[in-house]
Amino acid sequence: MRGLPIIRPRTRGDCYAGPRPCPWVSCRHHLYLDVRGSRVTESFPGREPWELEESCSLDLADRGERTLDGVAQVFGLSRERVRQVEERALRVLAGRVER
Repeated sequence: MRGLPIIRPRTRGDCYAGPRPCPWVSCRHHLYLDVRGSRVTESFPGREPWELEESCSLDLADRGERTLDGVAQVFGLSRERVRQVEERALRVLAGRVER
């Protein structure tokens, strides 16, 4: 027997007050998977989606600025690695390096 259909959120308003961690792993804002072209990798190997403290990039953005240490903690990286990624992202945004 089938239950009610599960309606996937289409807008930020649809999911803003939804369950956390977010169950919609296929959403482009979910942090569990990293999709680049046809390549899909887990962002947090060894952890399941429901084990993530933070699962949505939009939730993180809503909370405002974070220190390098705060970002490193969320993504399980070192502070130095986060600094390197930030530096490259700023160069890409400034148009000084190709993606």
